[in-house]
Amino acid sequence: LHLSLRRQRQMCIRDRFRRRRDTFGAKLKEAKLPFVHSKGGIYSWLRTPPGYNSEQFETFLLQEKSILVAPGIPFGKNGKHYVRISLALDDKQLEEATERLTDLANMYNG
Repeated sequence: LHLSLRRQRQMCIRDRFRRRRDTFGAKLKEAKLPFVHSKGGIYSWLRTPPGYNSEQFETFLLQEKSILVAPGIPFGKNGKHYVRISLALDDKQLEEATERLTDLANMYNG
């Protein structure tokens, strides 16, 4: 019985993150923002707009949009032009962050 309850909880958590990932991704895709989801992780990678590296964009997002992300540079050379966005927020916070990010589409699409 204990194992069954534990498995149910794991499936519930997995489904919650899958839903968040899918909703977040659909909205970024609609805004034509370049991103990739981590495989099996609880975060996504957003490409930086032209003229920004990941540390510059991380600072911009925090100061201008009140969004805290992790710069990609510490994660390897491929992270230079990506920031890591956690999906481990409650749904309302993630929805607000998504709206703020999609407002930046003009930075990518000129």
